[in-house]
Amino acid sequence: MNLSRSFWFGYYLATAYIKRGSSYMFSAMLTPMAVLFVFSIISNGALLKYAVLGGFITILASNSLSTMFDAAQMRLDTKFQDLFVASRMDVVDFVSGLGISNLVYSLPEIAVYIVIAVVFGVFTPASFLLMAVILLPLSVAMTSIGVLFSYIPSHFRNIWGMFSIISLLFTFVPPIYYPYSLLPKPLLYIFALSPATPAAVLIQNVTGLQPFGAVSYIMVGVLLAETLAFLLMLMKFAKWRED
Repeated sequence: MNLSRSFWFGYYLATAYIKRGSSYMFSAMLTPMAVLFVFSIISNGALLKYAVLGGFITILASNSLSTMFDAAQMRLDTKFQDLFVASRMDVVDFVSGLGISNLVYSLPEIAVYIVIAVVFGVFTPASFLLMAVILLPLSVAMTSIGVLFSYIPSHFRNIWGMFSIISLLFTFVPPIYYPYSLLPKPLLYIFALSPATPAAVLIQNVTGLQPFGAVSYIMVGVLLAETLAFLLMLMKFAKWRED
């Protein structure tokens, strides 16, 4: 892995998207903000802090999953992947660059949510740093999932429907916008098949919205295990070079 190649590839890709497609960035921001508004109204403000934290998770997870579009377009449409294969880049550099691009692309949206979180006193500086540590493996896991699914369709147009379904299952079904303690334990563990679930549990813990417990320590292992598992699956099944 060459970090320099990955960084500059990711940085170029992200800044190009921000300059040429800033409307998509704002539209991606509106979805969690709309959910925040609805949850706040329905709960009379009781779920406001949960919804703010859910916005962080949704933005990062959805943007990481959207690597599905980048990877599929470069493989099926523009054929840029062939250029990377012929260069010194390997699949790890390529996927790392896609992940970095989505992290950079997410920064303006995350900045808006930081302001909202500060206004409503959602976290302290210490809990924000812990939350950032939790969001990093979530981003890696979701990026790996996105690239993995990009290899399934044989035509780029099929990505749109696939992304909608996967994004719904991985970023809205889990207890992101509400307390995970409302779920029965068996259902919580089923939802933990999405890395967003252990991330949401741990973020609710470190920000003081939910107390630490046995489930919290289990979810640490689940998040790390899923991140490693999806990375290994990506390395094994990535369609990088022709046989």
